[in-house]
Amino acid sequence: MVKSDAPFNVEQPAKIYLPRTSESETLKKIRHTTSHVMAMAVQKLFPKAQVTIGPWIENGFYYDFDSPDPFTEKDLKAIKRDGENHQT
Repeated sequence: MVKSDAPFNVEQPAKIYLPRTSESETLKKIRHTTSHVMAMAVQKLFPKAQVTIGPWIENGFYYDFDSPDPFTEKDLKAIKRDGENHQT
């Protein structure tokens, strides 16, 4: 390990605390909003796909879609790209 003049102990990595959804109203809002952004991207790119259910969950969120064709890896990348373009 490299010696440092840093005012903190670089030999001991700091612990990072990531809140659970149940512990953070802000995290719930972020996951809820992000799930809607994803659903809007799917509906834009795949108009025949219907949104079914998709709540936030403890470690993220999900949506089930009723689509005539299964999504491919290429489709998932397009959904991600479109969703990222809508973030502010």
